[in-house]
Amino acid sequence: MSQFTLQALEHDLYIHQAGGVLLDDIKTQYDVPDDVDIICGFALGYQGEADILPEPYNERELQERVRNPIEEFVFTNSFNKAK
Repeated sequence: MSQFTLQALEHDLYIHQAGGVLLDDIKTQYDVPDDVDIICGFALGYQGEADILPEPYNERELQERVRNPIEEFVFTNSFNKAK
């Protein structure tokens, strides 16, 4: 996925990975064989303008991105212990 994302950016395309993908629905709709596993879902396309998004997505799109502190998700020696 990381290589696909980098290649997409080379072509001015953007990828948005999706959570909550309805795997059974996708398998049915696209006639995916039972011996094939779907491991991720994503949207691929050109960057649009935030003002065409419905509320509350347009506001959220324009907000400054805030990352969680690394201590909240990187643990040492045992789960949920930063040090």
